[in-house]
Amino acid sequence: VEGFRRALAEIESSIFPSPARGGGQGGGFRVAIIGAGGAARAVAAALQPAAEIWVIARNLEQARRLCRDLEILRGGPVDVDQMEQTVARAQLVVNATPADLPPTAWLRADQYLFDLRSRRSPAGRAMLLHQGAASFEIWTGRKAPLGVMRAALDGASVPA
Repeated sequence: VEGFRRALAEIESSIFPSPARGGGQGGGFRVAIIGAGGAARAVAAALQPAAEIWVIARNLEQARRLCRDLEILRGGPVDVDQMEQTVARAQLVVNATPADLPPTAWLRADQYLFDLRSRRSPAGRAMLLHQGAASFEIWTGRKAPLGVMRAALDGASVPA
């Protein structure tokens, strides 16, 4: 959760209205999370209660359970058959699955995409960087050397 929060903080001021920043009440941005597993749960927890959260999943019961467990009152579970319509209405689309992002034909230029598949996308790299930084700080009690970590990540040979 902390890695996603920190990565989102890097970009959120440019894409979300100010009430949404910092998890404040009253933010009205709409998020489509593709997937209902652990990564999707972390994303939804990080965005609660500021966002309207729609959880898209092949296993609708798993999406329902995620929404119920996190007490998501704005938004809810969505069957994968409704993914195109749900993605079209979102301001932020988060891919929390190992699958590719939705087809570009479904997306608008003003939407922000966050792909959690680590180094495969800029947003995913930011999340991976901040997850590592949070772990470093928890385990060492020292501030993480973000510049060094970012350079190492950017230079890493990771398959796309």
